Amino acid sequence: MGAWIFLTFCIVLIAIGFRLVVQASKAKRDLMKYEFDNRTDGGVVRFADHEASLAHGRRHFFMGWLLKVGAFMVGIGAVLIPFALIGIFSN
Repeated sequence: MGAWIFLTFCIVLIAIGFRLVVQASKAKRDLMKYEFDNRTDGGVVRFADHEASLAHGRRHFFMGWLLKVGAFMVGIGAVLIPFALIGIFSN
């Protein structure tokens, strides 16, 4: 019974991680589109004020962090699935 719970945990971990990766990728793409649309001739991204630039930098950092955490969750779940399957089929 415990191996089935562990397998379910691994699958949920992969699903949540995949969801985080997809959301972070979409948000990062939106940030990149904003940068592309608001770039000056000199290659500098234009912001309304200093607070907007800080918020943009925080979003950029958070989306990168979320992407890495999601990928880590998918990787850990994928590494642990064989152990759950060994536990299920060894009984």
